Amino acid sequence: MSTPSFHFIPARSLDKKIVESAEQSSDTAIQVLMLKEDVAKHQLIRGTTKTAYRRIHEIVSSALEEVEREVELSQAVLALTKALILVRYQLARGLISRELTNQIEPIVEAVLDCVKKQRDTSKCREHARNGRVILDALAVLVYEYGKG
Repeated sequence: MSTPSFHFIPARSLDKKIVESAEQSSDTAIQVLMLKEDVAKHQLIRGTTKTAYRRIHEIVSSALEEVEREVELSQAVLALTKALILVRYQLARGLISRELTNQIEPIVEAVLDCVKKQRDTSKCREHARNGRVILDALAVLVYEYGKG
């Protein structure tokens, strides 16, 4: 693994550009997995419930998979938009932390921006795959340290 050009900081929003690179996405996922327990619990996960994250993970993953499968663009845009709505809804209900929301939203937004611009679909598929790696790493922490 190369030395990352950044350090994952739970209190900051994830940079959307990270999903453009498999290497940066991988580095981010590894940094997430290497967070110390107290940092993960108190600076990222906070009051996030496992059930809320499982629902978010399911919907966001499905939306990213639609992009990977190259479904019709309008369908992918709707799926990604619904994913953003669900993340905000869970935040509003107090079931997911602001810090975790700040990591998930940029992933979805980056893929959504790519699909809306209808750039090279292979790039959008790559963004979706890269984002999924980070989303899965976050899931590990939530299942380890989240509320019941």
